Amino acid sequence: MEWTLEHGGPESARLKLGGALTLEFAVELREVLRQAINTVPDLVIELDRGAEADLSCLQLFCAAHRAAFSAGRKLALDPQRPESFHLLANAAGLCRRQGCTIDPKVRCILSGGEA
Repeated sequence: MEWTLEHGGPESARLKLGGALTLEFAVELREVLRQAINTVPDLVIELDRGAEADLSCLQLFCAAHRAAFSAGRKLALDPQRPESFHLLANAAGLCRRQGCTIDPKVRCILSGGEA
């Protein structure tokens, strides 16, 4: 797993993730997400073209989205992400098209929405 956090000012940052975003690195990914959410009120996650994700990554993104929403923060996935990520989210059945489970008015983060 590879990651960098680039600040766009005091209110926003971009978390760039690459490499293996799989169960093997789930604990590290969870901690990186937690720290990034607590750093700025507006966070965008950008996935590298070569990023390899699995179900654990999707679940962590959903949990991070819920945590950010609960804390009054914004979390979004950059819509320019690998096609393999879209296919994984759809195959897993986690990509909701009619709103997020935390608030039906909010698009699912896995489909490109934000909190």
